[in-house]
Amino acid sequence: MKYLALLTMIFIAVAASGQEGVVNNNAVIKGKFLFGISFSPDYCYRTLVNNNGDRNAARIIASRNNHEIGKLGYTTGLNSTYFFSEKFGLAIGAQLSNKGYRNRTTTLVYSNPASSSFIGGDEGYYMLDVRYNDYSLDIPLLFNYLNGRRKVKFVAGVGLTTNILIRETIVFKLTSKDGRSTTKRKSVNPYIGSYNEVFFTPSVAAGINYTISDKFHARAMAAYRHAITSLVDAPIYGYLYNSGLDLSFHYVINH
Repeated sequence: MKYLALLTMIFIAVAASGQEGVVNNNAVIKGKFLFGISFSPDYCYRTLVNNNGDRNAARIIASRNNHEIGKLGYTTGLNSTYFFSEKFGLAIGAQLSNKGYRNRTTTLVYSNPASSSFIGGDEGYYMLDVRYNDYSLDIPLLFNYLNGRRKVKFVAGVGLTTNILIRETIVFKLTSKDGRSTTKRKSVNPYIGSYNEVFFTPSVAAGINYTISDKFHARAMAAYRHAITSLVDAPIYGYLYNSGLDLSFHYVINH
């Protein structure tokens, strides 16, 4: 499923770039800079790897894979692209992203809920949601490929992102049977403990570029990003990944 959106966007983009229409000669951007702003709503999760082959670690991974699922996050920021030919360019940016994962909703039973640090009330059932939000400053370096001379073009990108972990926030939300809820957050300092403060993420994206005018471009690209560096230095490695629809708006400046 995580590759389906990317393949669909490639198909649509190739079809659109081959459409009939008037050639847009003003769309040639060789030797020009594009400055843009982007936002990508993302599906986020992680890949767990047994670092030392330990059986206990394997059981822990199986248990976590059964109880943890993906969550929604985002990637947003600024970027600059220089096209050194009509088809090829190099982009660099500065982005903020929210990656991570969440636990499946768990049902808890309290015989004396008033003693709970979260919420008080009558004896009954409570739903617990736990989310792990990993915030990082991302610096992507991407090669761009642009094909077509009409207003709608095929665009693709591939590259490597340097991720600088800012913090991890664990969000606990407890909801009672009558709908009342309490939320608590725990922030984890990534510079203390086994966290890798810097990790690296290859990415690939494809979609369409629409030329609004000589000065303005809009893009929609399906993107997939998977870290090659573990978030933690531990017997169980955790590699964050996300996929989303990267929407961006660009302004063209002549070199």
